[in-house]
Amino acid sequence: KYINETLDSIFKNQYIQKVIICVDKDSDRPKLNLANEKITILQNDTVSRGPGIVRALGFNAADTKYVAFIDSDDLWGEGKIKKHVDFMLSKNLGFSFHNYWNIKNGKKTKEIKQKGPYTLDGFLKKKFTIGCLTVMIDKEMIRKIPGNSLTKRNDYFMWFELINFMDKNRILWGG
Repeated sequence: KYINETLDSIFKNQYIQKVIICVDKDSDRPKLNLANEKITILQNDTVSRGPGIVRALGFNAADTKYVAFIDSDDLWGEGKIKKHVDFMLSKNLGFSFHNYWNIKNGKKTKEIKQKGPYTLDGFLKKKFTIGCLTVMIDKEMIRKIPGNSLTKRNDYFMWFELINFMDKNRILWGG
């Protein structure tokens, strides 16, 4: 329903090289207002389905240095990507995330603020919240992510696995 507004918010950002839209099996392809050569649509034709699968599919298909996530009903602020890339470069991070706003009926209702310390234990105790639309991953440090077909908490599981990988491989991450 909101895919075109989402795409508008994406293209208001610098550094956008590609947009990969992943469509789950048996879903309709989105009807896009934008005719843009940067958009690629991937169809998930595997038996597995759900957001955890299609996010991994899109990430693993991307051939850019950085990959950011956004759902079709989310919006990015103008300049988000440049600020995020600058932040990751300044801290040498392989995975990062940031604050975000919940929006209801077009109005900001609550800001979700990130505060550390950023540890696996802090994540499990919900000391901070990783919003999918705030995540950026450096593909030179993390080349592939596994998909999961959980119907609930698939993002939480993906971030858990990613944080575990980062810690085991001594790759810096944070908010």
